[in-house]
Amino acid sequence: MALASGPARRALARPGRVGLGGCGTPRREAYEWGVRSTRKPEPPPLDRVYEIPGLEPITYAGKMHFMPGLARPVFPPWDRGWTHPKFRRMPPIHEHPLYKDQVCHTFHQRCRLLEGVKQALWLTKAKLIEGLPEKVLSLLDDPRNHIENQDERVRNVIYDARLWHSTEDIPKRQTYCPVIVNSLIQLCRSQILKQPVVVQSVGTDGRVFQFLVLQLNTTDLASSEGIKNLVWVDSDQLLYQHFWCLPVIKKKVVVEPVGPTGFQPETFKKFLALYLHGAV
Repeated sequence: MALASGPARRALARPGRVGLGGCGTPRREAYEWGVRSTRKPEPPPLDRVYEIPGLEPITYAGKMHFMPGLARPVFPPWDRGWTHPKFRRMPPIHEHPLYKDQVCHTFHQRCRLLEGVKQALWLTKAKLIEGLPEKVLSLLDDPRNHIENQDERVRNVIYDARLWHSTEDIPKRQTYCPVIVNSLIQLCRSQILKQPVVVQSVGTDGRVFQFLVLQLNTTDLASSEGIKNLVWVDSDQLLYQHFWCLPVIKKKVVVEPVGPTGFQPETFKKFLALYLHGAV
């Protein structure tokens, strides 16, 4: 028969301190287990002045210092005679001269649309049309709008952004994305813009391009009936599939040389067509 010692003996010796339904299991205090309570102590009660009808509280206002047993006096707000910017109290929002009953919501780059394009179309009262407008596509295949050695110059732009511009072995997106966009715009500036129209935008992460054309027909967004705005979206257009910053060597044989793979020249043609159509 084993003998209990220490905290277990004290727990067994105490009457009425048996745990687990009275099965004889010793019950220890929190400090005996080495665990201390993490509950924060309650804050001390506030020294308030309780107003009793018909009675005047006795405070230490005339003493000019704290007196135990006397109530804390309540002084009126101090008026310094001029407005300090740090302590200026703002009036209620409904008293502001520009206050409106209807709430105005703003959308910026740090906002996220949970439904994506579907929610954006609903907020802007727009209709989605896949692809690009016919006028932009007509500029796409026109040989007069092409640049001399166009494909080769676009490849050099990719090399410059992903390999030559940065001193890192594998540059980050924040580094090569602005470089590749600015270089592509520089290629387009060699052409003469004829007729910039509507609102157009190009989004990219340096590899995948998103083309959008918005034709604004109405600013009446309260009703879903009547004239609607038109939106052309040509999404997920790859300029290149992958860029090898370092050569892939297997068994002393260069399997993948340094450079882009899966180059898509059609993507730059769309980029150039949007530029000629007034995207910038």
